[in-house]
Amino acid sequence: MDRAIGHRRRYEKEELGEKLRHAGFEVEHIGFQNRLSRLAWRINSKLLGRRSLPSGQSRIFDFFVPLIRALEGNEAQSGLSIIAIGRKPQ
Repeated sequence: MDRAIGHRRRYEKEELGEKLRHAGFEVEHIGFQNRLSRLAWRINSKLLGRRSLPSGQSRIFDFFVPLIRALEGNEAQSGLSIIAIGRKPQ
């Protein structure tokens, strides 16, 4: 399913931070998002064997993103996605 929606690679949190530092960035924040989506991702890919997300399911998810973000907060300990913020030093 990753390839079907354009994902090329998945990183671990520490690995992504190291790659940013190696590229000359100062890591300001690395955190998880989409904790609630992990279950849906596993059901689709593992249980149902889908190779892509149904468009209706994607639209429903997009509609609920603000609610999901509010429920997850800013310091999720796990999630489907890792978001990193890096800044080039002056």
